Amino acid sequence: MKDKLRSFNEHFDDLCNVQSVWFICDEQLRKQVIKSIENILLPAYGNFVLRFQDFLGKHAYEYIKYGMFDIQERLNKLFLVRG
Repeated sequence: MKDKLRSFNEHFDDLCNVQSVWFICDEQLRKQVIKSIENILLPAYGNFVLRFQDFLGKHAYEYIKYGMFDIQERLNKLFLVRG
């Protein structure tokens, strides 16, 4: 499970870095895309983190890099028009 969490952290960082240079000009479409990602990612990540916490107990937080609000904050910064 530690490897899965480490892998998620690496891939999430990579994807956010790549997609942070993409942009969606239409604000409504941007919000819809982010909401769609949230609807898939947040429940799955939340369930995984809960299982991880059950598995490692109080030591789980040594490995959890992102909380749910951290994930949402990173997603909300994607696809912004930079000028």
